[in-house]
Amino acid sequence: MPSRYNRLVCGLLLGFVLSACGGSEPQQANPTPVAQREQTAEPEAANSAPATDNQASDLIDQLTDPQKTAEKLKTLQSYRLRTTTKINTKNTESSNESISETLEERINQPLAVHLEVKTNTPDPTNSTWLIDGSVYQVQDTGTEQICNATMLNDQMMEQTFDMARSFNGGMLNALAASFEPKLVAEAESINGMTAAHYQVESDMAGMIIKGDFWLTPEGILIKSTSSMDISSEGNSIITETTIELDQIDQIAPFAVPASCTQVNDTVMGGLPKLDDAQNLLMDESLMSYSTSMPIADVVAFYKTELANQGYTVSSIYENAEGTMLQAVNDSHTFNLTIGAAMNGLTGVLIQTQ
Repeated sequence: MPSRYNRLVCGLLLGFVLSACGGSEPQQANPTPVAQREQTAEPEAANSAPATDNQASDLIDQLTDPQKTAEKLKTLQSYRLRTTTKINTKNTESSNESISETLEERINQPLAVHLEVKTNTPDPTNSTWLIDGSVYQVQDTGTEQICNATMLNDQMMEQTFDMARSFNGGMLNALAASFEPKLVAEAESINGMTAAHYQVESDMAGMIIKGDFWLTPEGILIKSTSSMDISSEGNSIITETTIELDQIDQIAPFAVPASCTQVNDTVMGGLPKLDDAQNLLMDESLMSYSTSMPIADVVAFYKTELANQGYTVSSIYENAEGTMLQAVNDSHTFNLTIGAAMNGLTGVLIQTQ
């Protein structure tokens, strides 16, 4: 496997990957719970035997191919994925430990996600919630929670979910996949599921790689623990990663974080928008989208609708390519830019002044 090893090592320079293929209807091909399978005696013949080609291929796909991993995860109604990485750096004078933890809770239908990242540094904890077409980003400083809310339409929501889905693997898993996995046990109970247990171990010129991986009969990686130890002349770097998939089909619907205001409840959320709005992006101070309606018709729509809401609407600039309007009432001023967009559409941008 030297060629694959070289390709993987080069790829590791990119670091951890967040990738996806999210949003389609779950197919309900769930991992098999232990209680639903026949009791299997502890295998004696496995004894760290090499895995079969198919078994090794399934495992390697889970460790290195985010697309295939995402396809497996889409078959679940919901799940929780936890990743913890510890890096210990030591030399003759000092030592340092960094810890990062990523939590992903996901419901595939209807789409909802909670992502949270923690470290052992004084940096604030960051959480992202994707609920009912809105993205809520919450920063916990320890003394207050700061929330930014953004509304997306279905098209952009799909793209956001794609970017948000965690890659069920990581740097160490990809590196461990460069070596032939050994089958330790055909059936072990892990996180309430039945899974085959595989193991990898290698020592190459002072770099020790170890890994344990549990794969369900459906080909879903339930848990992995992997480590890399690089030591030389009193210096060492030890990296350890644990990834666990649990709470399968048990995640309850999410509520909007208490510190957040739903975008529809803001002044911007109350402004009119066309029914065929595409690529909608909106927060409390900005709204942008595109529409198939001609520029002149969009301008007429906003002059009429904003006037009905009590705004005084005036034209600031107008030519064949677009129009700028200003809408004012006793407490708010909005600037509207309406003009030609890509693919023959009309673009609408509304901002508070």
